[in-house]
Amino acid sequence: STKRSGPPRVGEMVTLVITDIQGSTCLWDMYPDQVARDIAVHHQCLRSALKDFNGYELATQGDSFKCAFRNPEDAVCWAIQVQ
Repeated sequence: STKRSGPPRVGEMVTLVITDIQGSTCLWDMYPDQVARDIAVHHQCLRSALKDFNGYELATQGDSFKCAFRNPEDAVCWAIQVQ
């Protein structure tokens, strides 16, 4: 069967992934302008890989990137790809 893209329908299962950049709080405090630019690049890299794994973005907050996938296999493959 063909995989559907985009958010799941009501009642469909979903796999959530939430990323975090370890130690980013200290970096934000020391280099706020540079970290802001770096986080923008980080989020763009993560976004660009979502479509390859049938994922979609839910939200961002600071360095955290929240996304969802239709199945755990796609979520794990995406995480390995962007690591």
